[in-house]
Amino acid sequence: MDRQRMEALLRDLKAGKLTVAQAMQGLRDLPYQDLGFAKIDSHRDLRRGHPEVILCDGKTPAQVVEIARRMSASHDLVLATRAPKATYERIRKALEVVPAERLYINPDCGCLHLPRDVAYAKLCAMVEGTRIVRKQLAG
Repeated sequence: MDRQRMEALLRDLKAGKLTVAQAMQGLRDLPYQDLGFAKIDSHRDLRRGHPEVILCDGKTPAQVVEIARRMSASHDLVLATRAPKATYERIRKALEVVPAERLYINPDCGCLHLPRDVAYAKLCAMVEGTRIVRKQLAG
């Protein structure tokens, strides 16, 4: 849950627009949503000022899409990082559930600690996958 949604929920509770039970229902996924294959840190935005980031490495495209779908229900911003060569397919799949203006591909994928040529190759794959999707979205 992002800070704005939390504040709105608390204001509505204070104003009597919500019952305590309804507010508790709104808070049910704090601090984590356990999806079985991943735990989404639903409280990160409140603690850190930015939402959880999807780590794509080691997840199936369906898992990445499900995480993005769940996160987009309570966050205005969904970030994905460490996307392997299948970046393009995952971006396209995520766009089925997250509007393009709300999906950001995060280049901070641990490149700082990688050899320069490996980091460069990862960033090139990310940029190329993003370029292909943008071109397709533009028509």
